[in-house]
Amino acid sequence: KWLQKKNFPSRSAQITSSMNDLVEAQDIAVGMPQSLVKKSWGDPDAVEVSGNPQFRNERWRYNRYVSTNDGYKLEKKVVYFEAGKVVGWEIE
Repeated sequence: KWLQKKNFPSRSAQITSSMNDLVEAQDIAVGMPQSLVKKSWGDPDAVEVSGNPQFRNERWRYNRYVSTNDGYKLEKKVVYFEAGKVVGWEIE
């Protein structure tokens, strides 16, 4: 009852809705679970696990060709996860 009174279920729905919007835009965000990153960017080209795999601390690597004014170029992206959720990413 306390959770309902504090409106927690709808907060969760708002987060899910914004995450789904990001997936549709093929984007990711901090806090996004691995399953939604796969929906947004597809399967990674490589997965590296840090420590015990049970904790799901991973680094996913993506190599994609993107269209530019000068033709296609290789874009390398690395996504960092802690406990199965995005904590950051970089584009090389």
